[in-house]
Amino acid sequence: MQHLTVHEHILWVRRFAADPLSTEACDALIEAFEIEPLMQQTPASLSGGEKQRVALLCALVKKSRWILLDEPLVGIGNKMKNTILACLKDYAATYKTPMLFISHHINEVVALADHLLLLNKGSVLASGPVTDVLNAYQPDYGVISGRYRFYDAEVTHWQNGICQVVTQGVSLKLLTSKKNPGDTLRFRLLAKDISLALAPTESSILNVLKADVKSIEHLEDAYRICVTLQRASALFVAEISLESFKKLALAQGMSVYMQIKASAIE
Repeated sequence: MQHLTVHEHILWVRRFAADPLSTEACDALIEAFEIEPLMQQTPASLSGGEKQRVALLCALVKKSRWILLDEPLVGIGNKMKNTILACLKDYAATYKTPMLFISHHINEVVALADHLLLLNKGSVLASGPVTDVLNAYQPDYGVISGRYRFYDAEVTHWQNGICQVVTQGVSLKLLTSKKNPGDTLRFRLLAKDISLALAPTESSILNVLKADVKSIEHLEDAYRICVTLQRASALFVAEISLESFKKLALAQGMSVYMQIKASAIE
């Protein structure tokens, strides 16, 4: 239907859908996806990213029982990508619509998914809750450098840009836009962003937490050490230099203090 304009195509989809979105909900998505300026254009005149946005809008307008999304954000800029991911999450929650979302980008999966099926060359590596699978297999796909862990948390307080959350019995402070108590969020901590000390010190760092050393691993280059720590039921990984490791005389079972900047929690 290359002869139809974007507006006509959306009307056609709504007309033949068994249970389409309401006009109000459709208009809200058109505004969020910035489709309005494209409404009188035909598909041939659209860029790749614009075609992706229109196709995704039409898929949502149909309000199907389930939706398959295969790399739906290719060619879309980061700002719009974040907007679309937020819309997809709200859509799934509002209409209870299962989505199969296929992506090579961890940040997209983390923002949207509840359950992750990790594939490598057609073989299933793991299947389970997103944070469990990512923490166990540590895939990077070129977007995350070094070791990391993901956490699901609940907001307990927000003030002046500082959000206090609880994850697995551990309270942390991080920088975010406004949140409300009870909101949930998922964040990542890079091992290189956690420093260790034998005693708490007065500094600008907002998260200074006592934890126990669970394991110590010498990394490939022999000059870096990966330390796994536990506080409550949460595990953390810190990457420090060999020199720092020797200076602190770290050993399994010791108690140390993790220092984590609020701005380092993403």
